[in-house]
Amino acid sequence: MALFLFLDGNQEILEEINGTIDFSYVRILKMMYAQHDVVRLLAGSALAAFAYNNISQQKEIAEQGGVRFNCFIPFLQSSDEFYRCNAAFQVVVLSKIIPDEEQALSSATGIKLLVDLLQDSQSDQILALASDCIARLAHTRAGVPAAIIAINAIEFLTKLLLHQAEQVRGCAAIALGYLSYTHTAERQLLNK
Repeated sequence: MALFLFLDGNQEILEEINGTIDFSYVRILKMMYAQHDVVRLLAGSALAAFAYNNISQQKEIAEQGGVRFNCFIPFLQSSDEFYRCNAAFQVVVLSKIIPDEEQALSSATGIKLLVDLLQDSQSDQILALASDCIARLAHTRAGVPAAIIAINAIEFLTKLLLHQAEQVRGCAAIALGYLSYTHTAERQLLNK
């Protein structure tokens, strides 16, 4: 998440990175096909960090080859909740520049996986991470918060406000705070 905070809205840093002669998204895109799972997952995280709420960076990534949905499938179907959670967030952020899958389908896949993790995970780390991902997605493009709300995320997040782990409660509260900017979520929260 630190990379997201670092890059989000920090045009100076992006200009410096892009001004470096050696910088190219092609290097990161090639890592999406690496042998090691962790390398592929981190490459997806880096691309998502650059693309997050930044249309010009999304276009540049797409122009340099883009990323294929099949790169995410092993992670989305993994038994490892950490992999599933990260890949779900990545496909939502990168959905506009994934050429081999409809934007709505890749976004829906990622959102559904994140909400499923909120509902089903027994891991405090995963509950906090999924809540954090929901919070970050709640202030991306139009339609994403509505999709999150439509599949009962408010219900699961409000239950997490009573969780024993402070980090889980905090991340759930932040996610609910961002979602509350949507009238439907605001009404659901007032009803709770």
